[in-house]
Amino acid sequence: LQPGYRSAPPAQPSDSLWQRYRYGVVKVAQALLSSGTGQFLRQVLRRGDGVTVVREAPARGLVQLHDRRWLPQKDVELVSPPAVPTLDLQTLSRSTDLQLGWLVPALGESQVPVYEVGSDKDTASPQALIPRYTVVQWTEAKAAPGRVTIQLSDEQRPLLQAYPQAQAHLQFEVPVGQLRRLTLVSPPPEISPEEHWIDISLSEQVAVGYVGSKPQLAALVSTGPGGKTPPGSFVIYRKYLTQTMANQRGAASQYDFREVPHAQFFNGRIGLHAVLWHDRLGHPVSHGCVNLSPSAAAQFFAFTGPKLPPGWHSITGSTALKNAEKASPPVVRNGDTDRATSAAATKSADATVPAGEDSPMTALRGTRVVVRK
Repeated sequence: LQPGYRSAPPAQPSDSLWQRYRYGVVKVAQALLSSGTGQFLRQVLRRGDGVTVVREAPARGLVQLHDRRWLPQKDVELVSPPAVPTLDLQTLSRSTDLQLGWLVPALGESQVPVYEVGSDKDTASPQALIPRYTVVQWTEAKAAPGRVTIQLSDEQRPLLQAYPQAQAHLQFEVPVGQLRRLTLVSPPPEISPEEHWIDISLSEQVAVGYVGSKPQLAALVSTGPGGKTPPGSFVIYRKYLTQTMANQRGAASQYDFREVPHAQFFNGRIGLHAVLWHDRLGHPVSHGCVNLSPSAAAQFFAFTGPKLPPGWHSITGSTALKNAEKASPPVVRNGDTDRATSAAATKSADATVPAGEDSPMTALRGTRVVVRK
């Protein structure tokens, strides 16, 4: 094996290292880091810049970053990652007039107002406030302009416990802009009946995993605003168990997020991965990648190909390699280098495919990702 590759997997898994850290963003106009040189961050940070905190020192009013420099604690907002699980679509009953969706309030809010069905849009007061990310069913029933009709399940009735006037109902109207709808689509022509693929709706901020025409799982996501996540049909070409998400020190936006789990890239530097530094799923606020909750990112990582062998850190797929690289076998690796000799790469790939199963090239085929407006 070439330098940078190890012949044995690591002693411990690394996809949970992020749980040792805190992640956050600078909340003041300017924040000064302690002296020293960081790999990615300039010494003066600005509002919105992202950091990885490895240690908090409340008595000193400081937090220590991953590059060992210190930042005033009052200048950074530490965020708890979103806890939004995927929907298992295989276990849900189908209905022609009911669909699923997530309630997503306006940025800065934590609840969505719901209104009595048929109430006047301009004068009616909310009947209740429902927590964000609540999964509801929506219908095509006529609603007031700018609203959509939703239905809660019997199991969700406790959400109305604090609102006596709403407890007699399970149907309400919500502002259409505060509902992210799950919309199912037909597979592209090139998808085979048993092939895994992912559909990402930029308008709804929802990702759905399919096997052929059968939906399997769905998750709320956050993509990039203003075309930073371009539509198109792509193939996952590289997957990392964990990855550093950072910008160069000269860039206008500064961020240094370490040990980001379950990253899988399909369009240059754009990919799917867990988000640890914001809890605003359903809104396009990323730098261009498709952000998911940590649990959803893990499930989509397991759903897609190429499959990452247990104990390994990353894998390079076969179908998205550039033409000049197609003559070289794909690489299953456990280091930080992307290149290996053909012999080493072939040995690594062959070792991941049990006898009698698919060839290495087939086993390392990347999953198609369709991003649509």
